[in-house]
Amino acid sequence: MDRKQLEIITSTGMVLALIAMLIAIQLVLPETLRPLGFVGAVALYIILMSLIGLRLAGACQQI
Repeated sequence: MDRKQLEIITSTGMVLALIAMLIAIQLVLPETLRPLGFVGAVALYIILMSLIGLRLAGACQQI
């Protein structure tokens, strides 16, 4: 699998994970805690996407 395919797959997977987190927050959390849940989900998405990007950049340099 080349780097472009790996980037597309991980990006698509992360967007689907974010959508799943947002739906879960909407269904599970009470209305007063939803804004905090949305902020937490976006923060987690940013952190995970950054870690994946760093991992891909490191893997690209090794090749």
